[in-house]
Amino acid sequence: GHSEGAIIMPIICREVKKAGLTDIFGCIFYAGFGETLEKALELQRETILADVQMEKGVKGFILRSAVTEDKLVKQYESLMKKVHAEGDPDFISMQCGLVKQPAKWWREHMAYDVEGALKEYITCHCLAITGQKDVQVHNEACSPDKAAAM
Repeated sequence: GHSEGAIIMPIICREVKKAGLTDIFGCIFYAGFGETLEKALELQRETILADVQMEKGVKGFILRSAVTEDKLVKQYESLMKKVHAEGDPDFISMQCGLVKQPAKWWREHMAYDVEGALKEYITCHCLAITGQKDVQVHNEACSPDKAAAM
């Protein structure tokens, strides 16, 4: 599975076992193995800030004025406030109401214990792939030490 597919792979393995089907022999996790959505979003914020700080010239000046850690944190907190609003809305509006996002997807992914699910439901051979230049997920999640701990 890639990205979200890697996140739900343990659920697939659990359901295969529950259904009494032949166990899955192996899984390939590509960019998304062993990390919560919250940690991935934190990495993305850190990466954006680092990229903005390295930008030179007028473009860098404008970006540093517009993109700050405080603004990114407030944007994230605003998103989470909408996601967890009273009544658990089905959708939230983003980007001045032009884009609707499924709030339930956000709530379920934020509550999901990725590492616990991997430990409990993955009993087959695994190959985890990510790269050092992947800005979406921590590549440390695919280290031999992390895999051995699971």
